[in-house]
Amino acid sequence: MTAHGPDRSTAPDPSARLAPGADEPWWTLSAGAARTALLDADGRPVLLGAARDELVAALRARVGGFTPDWTGTGPDDAGDALLRLFALMAEAVAARVDRLPAKLLVEHLRIAGVSPLPAAPAQVLLRLTATASAGAGVQVPAGFQAGAPGEGGAEVVMETVDDMWVSPAELTSLAVGRPATGNLPGPVDEVTLGQDPWADGLLPFGAHSAPGSALWLGFTAPEAIEGGLSLAFVAAPRPGGPAAAARGAVAPPEAAPPQLRWSVLDGDTFRAADVVVDHTGNLADTGTVQLRLPTGWRPGRPPGGAQLPEARWLRVRLTTGTYAEPPWLAAVLPHTVLASAVRTVRDEVLSPAPADPREQDGGAGVRLRVATAPVVPGSLTVSVADDPAAPLFPVDGAAPTAHDPGPVWREVPDLVLAGPADRVFALDSDTGVLTFGDGVHGVALPPGVGNVRAVSYRTGGGRQGAVAADTATVLRTAVPGVASVTNPLPGTGGTDTEPFGATVRRGAAEIRTAGRAVTPADHALLAMRAPGARIARAHAVPGHHPDHPGARLPGIVGLYLVPPDEDPATAGAPPPSAGDLEAVTDHLTRTLAPTGITVVATAPRYVRVDARIVLALVTGADRAAAVRRAEDGLRRFLHPLAGGADGDGWPFGGPLVHTALARRLLTDEEVAAVPLLTLTVDGLPVPPCTDTPLPAHALVRVGRVTASVVTNTAANITAQKGR
Repeated sequence: MTAHGPDRSTAPDPSARLAPGADEPWWTLSAGAARTALLDADGRPVLLGAARDELVAALRARVGGFTPDWTGTGPDDAGDALLRLFALMAEAVAARVDRLPAKLLVEHLRIAGVSPLPAAPAQVLLRLTATASAGAGVQVPAGFQAGAPGEGGAEVVMETVDDMWVSPAELTSLAVGRPATGNLPGPVDEVTLGQDPWADGLLPFGAHSAPGSALWLGFTAPEAIEGGLSLAFVAAPRPGGPAAAARGAVAPPEAAPPQLRWSVLDGDTFRAADVVVDHTGNLADTGTVQLRLPTGWRPGRPPGGAQLPEARWLRVRLTTGTYAEPPWLAAVLPHTVLASAVRTVRDEVLSPAPADPREQDGGAGVRLRVATAPVVPGSLTVSVADDPAAPLFPVDGAAPTAHDPGPVWREVPDLVLAGPADRVFALDSDTGVLTFGDGVHGVALPPGVGNVRAVSYRTGGGRQGAVAADTATVLRTAVPGVASVTNPLPGTGGTDTEPFGATVRRGAAEIRTAGRAVTPADHALLAMRAPGARIARAHAVPGHHPDHPGARLPGIVGLYLVPPDEDPATAGAPPPSAGDLEAVTDHLTRTLAPTGITVVATAPRYVRVDARIVLALVTGADRAAAVRRAEDGLRRFLHPLAGGADGDGWPFGGPLVHTALARRLLTDEEVAAVPLLTLTVDGLPVPPCTDTPLPAHALVRVGRVTASVVTNTAANITAQKGR
């Protein structure tokens, strides 16, 4: 028999056989039998591993002992045909038997409650344009849909999450006001936003964010804006990400959070504008703000800004509190709302789902499914006609109607913890299959056909929702007064369902944590499951505070967080947002970490690495393609999320080893040698053929990578071999 691998006809590697005794894996027999085992490429045992040709050879070897009178071996012989037919069918059986160890692992993880992380939808900012007939403005309810082209010709649907207002008003002026001096208003200076958001960004409250500072927004409109105003604020990218967030017993006392006051200048009088929604964290992050405006908003000029044009001015003023870092804005977009790359389905009758083959004893309840999967977790609500657990006489005396379907059943992670009176169901979000209770663990569904309805659910998710800028231009919802829609910025976020291999690697660690963050590895793992945080990778360091890198501080766990890399502007160095840091620290300290531990979350330090590569190619190689593969391959190898030897991301603080980088380039079959590979780290050139250590817990941000091909290939190969 041969080792199980991509080519089953090859002979097994003798080094893959493990002798019983020392270093025996967990799956071998330890009763003293002289038994060896084969491993596949993933280190799992191969139980049979028999290929078709090997089975035929083994059967023919037994012919002499069982049927010595049969001597036919030609291709036209009936007996030989039977041997080959048996081997053909037995090969499939052997392949399935060899999958039993993987199947056993999957079932163990399922029993332990470990399942793949579901797909998450992307977020998109949609900017609407009003028609001339919109007048003072029209309200666009939440659920407004826009479409964008997706992969394979499929449409990506985006749905707004908040109500918004759109009007013909245009944002024509921006100004920054300083605090008042005594009874005199502070000066108000007009500002502009340049093309480079980092170099020309806007500090809305100044570099020190002193109370009394204000940001002014001037609108021009043919008539007074009525109802409300929808604005999006785009935070400028910061090198290194936002400041650290700390929670715990020995964390420094938190400063008073900033408080903002919104108002309109109605002629020469300030009138309050009520905040309906604020997704910006008081202008600290990218997000939207929805305001309710007073009636009769007249044009004017800000006090202290006589040089400014007459317009309808909106003011947001910092009244009290401080920022950990002053807000820095790259853009202000009017008539913009936050949308999610999902689609809402309402009032759908659920259809039967196939029985789960894992439930052989009939212990599971009824299984139904929705028509469109995947389902966004937590978005599905279900109503049941003739609900056996519903009260016989409603409290208000009224029977359920189509608009009030009665008690709503809720989603739970597992039915095991449900009681016999709980109206619950378990959902497989990837397939859209619902499993109801059996009367012991959850209420059993009453008999009937079409009596279970999905009141509403959202479907979608995945990286395809992070559409490119200015592509969401399809109006899927007709609203009077709305002329067009677009997305001025690319979509962000959006993750696909976790691959099986990643679930297996994470599953064993999650079982070990048992839902509690005790060791540093527990903190790093559970940080990725923090609600409201988009974290793709986490690195925990005990006794480490990012602001005091040289000190060993008991009771503190430092966390370096890396979000998904979805923004091309980050150049492979994605920083977490302030909201990500807050969500992780709150989740760990309030829910999972033991008392007395302080969690400090921050963005990792990124070291810029530039590279110059000279390649020697084999005869007939495509020079342009080889250069492109070398540049892309080095970028991918050093990437914080997809780099490293295992493709799990470049190690935190991992040194840049010259031989490892050169070997990576030599994996290209058309590259014969690498005569030259030089690096520049944070602007300082590194001597050739030397290793470069990185600062502790730092990652790599790849800058400029240039590759070229040497002309005298033979001479350079000889020179390299001589070294």
